[in-house]
Amino acid sequence: MNLLFRAVAAAALILPMVAGPVAAQNYRGAWGVYGGGIWFSDFNNNGDFDDLPAGFGTADLSLSSGWIAGTQLEYWFGNGRFGIRANGSYTERPFDVDGNGFDEEFGDVNTWLIDGDVMIRLLRPERDRVFAPFLSLGAGVAIYNPAGNGAIVIPESNAFWDDGVFNGDDGGNSETVFATPFGLGLDILPRWNLGGVGLGVRLEVVDHIAWDSPADPIFGDDDFDPVHNVRFTAGVHALFGRLFRERPVAVAPPPPAPPAPAEEMITVCVIDPTLEGGIGEVSAIYVPSTGDTLVIVNGQRVPIEQTARRFRTARDADWYVRGEPLTIGVNGEEAEFVTYGGERVVMPQDLALLGTINGVPVYADADEVQDIMEELEEAREARRDNDLEKILEERDDLREDFEDIEVLYIPTATTGCVFQPVRRVEEVRKVRG
Repeated sequence: MNLLFRAVAAAALILPMVAGPVAAQNYRGAWGVYGGGIWFSDFNNNGDFDDLPAGFGTADLSLSSGWIAGTQLEYWFGNGRFGIRANGSYTERPFDVDGNGFDEEFGDVNTWLIDGDVMIRLLRPERDRVFAPFLSLGAGVAIYNPAGNGAIVIPESNAFWDDGVFNGDDGGNSETVFATPFGLGLDILPRWNLGGVGLGVRLEVVDHIAWDSPADPIFGDDDFDPVHNVRFTAGVHALFGRLFRERPVAVAPPPPAPPAPAEEMITVCVIDPTLEGGIGEVSAIYVPSTGDTLVIVNGQRVPIEQTARRFRTARDADWYVRGEPLTIGVNGEEAEFVTYGGERVVMPQDLALLGTINGVPVYADADEVQDIMEELEEAREARRDNDLEKILEERDDLREDFEDIEVLYIPTATTGCVFQPVRRVEEVRKVRG
């Protein structure tokens, strides 16, 4: 067991040396090991043992405090606010008798704490959050198993047992009792990694309340109190899976400049919220000598500007012209997005339409919102419009998913796949008035 503690300590020392570009709270599952100390409450709360001498019966009886080690495996659902885990820990401690002139430790009891827990983050999960506190509540068992042949050897100084051995009514058999653990923990996630695997540190205090006592089968008594098995532990967790998508939107590189042909066939991006996905492509003819882009309509060549449906773009929006943030208000709360970087060309298949804000189409990374696109399209069809603010007001589930989107794309023209990215800068704030 000392080897385990040394391994945990060594890992804590070398981890800062292997820091890398890993997002902090951006994992869906984890496996870890931990070590620390455990404290046990008094079994009888100064009550009398039915089968023992009165002088001993009013003394405090418990397992001795000491070391504990264990392991955990967990998984976080949805946006990472709720999770489940399997936990198991072990220690070997003697009985401790204290009071009425006694101060003795005797016997060895193997103690196993095995449980399944529900975990709740106290702070909303974010990609760059380093300190992530949580609560846990679960159910399981506490297994108390006397070491050796199951008999407890009493020190010779306690002469009221003639032969120094007491087996109790059940011969010192092991005791498995129902336990309800609850606790408070803190994950420290400073972007460490080892060989490409993310690592974090967990500090935790948990009370595993066992609703029966390990002394029952040994001392043959039914009057013991529930036992508080309180562990104080620190451990290292290996992190796996991703909670937030990080794939950047693909940007089409500018093509090389070949000699200008007389004419060439091209494909032109068209912004149209009435199309499936809110964006599409049409075939056109580009004339380098004049710079015109033409499409065939009823057998005639006409400029594409005359055929493209007219929709508002960022250049028609007051917030963009004035250099102000894009504000999206839902149920009396506002989220703000500011421009970052310059305008860029984005391929149509990499974007998905969310809806419109004051008539201006709003898009997001198609991979990031693919899980909610079907529900979003149904909501738009149900309303028969694309008003994103009204859709989010009516659908709490879509509003929660929208709060996880960091970057939106606003078209700056009705053709050409040219977009201005805007990034979330303020999660949510109340609207005055």
